[in-house]
Amino acid sequence: MEDDQFPQEDIETIAKNAIVGTLGDCAYNAKKVGDWTNSMTDTILKELQGLNRPFKYVVTTIIMQKNGAGMDTGAAMHWDANKDGLVCIPWENGEMHVVLTIYGVSLNVDNVGDEEDCLKAEAAVAQAFPKDRISFLFNNAGISGPRGTKLIPGTYKD
Repeated sequence: MEDDQFPQEDIETIAKNAIVGTLGDCAYNAKKVGDWTNSMTDTILKELQGLNRPFKYVVTTIIMQKNGAGMDTGAAMHWDANKDGLVCIPWENGEMHVVLTIYGVSLNVDNVGDEEDCLKAEAAVAQAFPKDRISFLFNNAGISGPRGTKLIPGTYKD
């Protein structure tokens, strides 16, 4: 595999090991969900850094108690499908469902558009998603908003 290709199999292994290592056969406990999420994310990001690959990673985790309720997730990306990628690992035990997703965006960009293209893309995102929702989404993913501005956590309003 070339150094700039998304390391799908390596990331799947890292994610599965982090889930099993953190949750194993734990019973669901709402008070521990935050700690479990942080532990898995930290473990995964350290392992990904150890791969020494030219990618920026975002890790999201959903931990939900098994109580008969349904859960749907989705993702939409606008990126270079030849270099960027994602790994989504569904996992469960007797008491909880987990969906762990890792997005990898290559730092080696071949086709950089001009500033006008960037502004059009930014405007399309702003039109598709109200500012307060983008703020919530970006902050919960632990990243900054458009043009490096730090967004305020928890501003989502339905």
